[in-house]
Amino acid sequence: RLTVLTSLVVCAMAEKSDDLYLPNAVIGRIIREALPEKAVVSREARSAISKAASSFILCVTSMASAHCEAGKRKTLAASDILGALRDMQFSSYESPLLEFLENYRSTMNAKKASKKNQAQNESAIKSQQASEIINLENSDETEKSEPDREGTSKTVDQQEKP
Repeated sequence: RLTVLTSLVVCAMAEKSDDLYLPNAVIGRIIREALPEKAVVSREARSAISKAASSFILCVTSMASAHCEAGKRKTLAASDILGALRDMQFSSYESPLLEFLENYRSTMNAKKASKKNQAQNESAIKSQQASEIINLENSDETEKSEPDREGTSKTVDQQEKP
């Protein structure tokens, strides 16, 4: 409980109020997805929602930072965020967030694998094209050279004309 109170005090004092706003487009999209289609939200309500969301994010980040420091780490991890939410008694969000995190990680791994395969395919194609060019150059040189009467090989241009 002391950690929660300390974090709330830190949240209240941490930033200027102007720095607490999220982008209006993001807030608008979240509101539109959450409310019925014909619902109207005033500018003041959007501003209040933006401040509340920003304050919530700041509090969660502050508490997650405390988890991180307790683990003697400098980088916040997903487990720190989940621990902060548990401490703030928002444990009902834990399983949906874990599901989202798993989907996100699998999507990112699939993208990395796709890029790696694409790079390997491009490399193989370039290698094959280079081999074909070399083979064509070699076959052109072979076609130009013909053996002369003494058995030595001369190019068509070097041969004596009859």
